[in-house]
Amino acid sequence: MATIWLNQVMPNNWDQPVFETWNPIIEPNPEKVLKKVTFIRPLASSKSMQASTKLNQMQTEAKNINGRKVWFCGSYLSSQIPLLESAVTSTVGVVETIKQA
Repeated sequence: MATIWLNQVMPNNWDQPVFETWNPIIEPNPEKVLKKVTFIRPLASSKSMQASTKLNQMQTEAKNINGRKVWFCGSYLSSQIPLLESAVTSTVGVVETIKQA
């Protein structure tokens, strides 16, 4: 279970404190729940890591860089846990490759 006080980390116009909780052990008061959402994260497995490694190698090979119009990035293409930070890491890698082309 993890809870974050959104008023402190996001620009907002909320009159009251707003919290976001993941995997609640104790369910919040239903009268105070604004929205309930289910998220599905990418599954990292040895096969997915092999595939992302191969795709990243293909994208950085010189013969594939010039003239490329489609680049792949995201949390599923990083060797880290698939979260926002890994999506940024993957995106930075693509940007660096484009800059070197």
